[in-house]
Amino acid sequence: MKAKFTFEVTSDKKEILPQIFENIEKNIKEFKYIKILSEEKGEPLEREIQDPNNPNVKIKIYTAYINILAELEEFDHLLDFILWYAPSRVEVEDIKEIKIITKEKEIKYNKEKVNILLSQISKRIIDISILLSTIMVQNRILGERLKKYEPDAVKPIEFKLNLPTKEKDQPK
Repeated sequence: MKAKFTFEVTSDKKEILPQIFENIEKNIKEFKYIKILSEEKGEPLEREIQDPNNPNVKIKIYTAYINILAELEEFDHLLDFILWYAPSRVEVEDIKEIKIITKEKEIKYNKEKVNILLSQISKRIIDISILLSTIMVQNRILGERLKKYEPDAVKPIEFKLNLPTKEKDQPK
């Protein structure tokens, strides 16, 4: 099935946006179940926002996007991709509807509803990622402060994701 994924990036440094996109593209190309058909990058847009710590100060930020049109073989591959990469927006292009059949009834989702639902799932993942990143930063700061009083009290947490990449299934 064909799907278009939009990834949006925001930074206070315009010059790092190309590197961020390069990393996104590299990671996506490693995803086992995807074939990239085309890519489209938007030029960075500049805007000013209010500094959250000082209402009298404006901060310049830059936003840009990349649209990736891709083909995935199965619907579960699409869901895996959304769960691992959390695109800002998902549009499945060649889907008519999805049916869920329960004991009592049949539920149908048309293309528009499916795309909204998939984008909402991705949005929730992004929200959770932001929350976890904030907690990790706060934990690091607390750990650094705690080390002053008890140097051996803080041990780093090791965490590794097991992404379904093309490399993992190659013969050795």
